[in-house]
Amino acid sequence: MLHDENGDNQLDTGMFGIPAEGFGFSGNPAIQMRAPEFSEAAVVVFGNKTTTEIDLIYY
Repeated sequence: MLHDENGDNQLDTGMFGIPAEGFGFSGNPAIQMRAPEFSEAAVVVFGNKTTTEIDLIYY
């Protein structure tokens, strides 16, 4: 998930590619120097009322 704070429809990054806007992944995996593996962010869906919480991270 991306919080596009300035509405430019892209992920803005700063030095070293660190996101300058809020971001998060389902499952809230630990943030490392790589994208999470699919299994770390996967959500099991049971019907049309499945929900998940995503904690946004801001640097």
